Amino acid sequence: MADDPRSLPARYAYVADVVRKYTLPDEPMEEYTRAAARLSDAQLKEIGAVYAEIDRRGDMWGISEWIEGQGVPTPREFQLFVLFEVLKRTGIEPFAHGDVEYSPPAKRLDWSKLPPDLAYLREPAMKYGVYQFDEDRERLAREITDGELVELFRLAKRVRSPGEEERIVAWWQRHDGETESYLVMWMMCVLNEFVPRQL
Repeated sequence: MADDPRSLPARYAYVADVVRKYTLPDEPMEEYTRAAARLSDAQLKEIGAVYAEIDRRGDMWGISEWIEGQGVPTPREFQLFVLFEVLKRTGIEPFAHGDVEYSPPAKRLDWSKLPPDLAYLREPAMKYGVYQFDEDRERLAREITDGELVELFRLAKRVRSPGEEERIVAWWQRHDGETESYLVMWMMCVLNEFVPRQL
């Protein structure tokens, strides 16, 4: 019998129990961090065994490609990689080296989705939208140049002009779940962190 297109392929079935028991659908990263701190040694061993098996089989790319192909809503299996990312930050082995991470195939971005009046977001979204996690933005804070800060201040002035953020949010909502939308969203997070509104 052929796999249901929305069901995890049988060759990856070994991850299903860990996905079911330890992932937190629709929960923020902070909740994962709290949950990870409560994991017992036995639970970490169980999750670690699946992590090591994914690495041994080289299934990171196949699982990632399958997830990417499911579109919206993103299947729960994506949360397995969120869990691995949180555990990597704890420094616990075997997660600490980040050998298993979400790795979908490269996808050509289509910035024609941006209307002409928002086309200016393309370049900053590609540059700053990659700073998704707190540790990424902490690294940016250490490495950002004076020129990049000026760039962000100028961008913030334009984005925060009357009615502009509303137009951007409306565009997000029309393109929810698409890579370009996520890049713009994370760029806005960087903007809000590095350019406080009172300035």
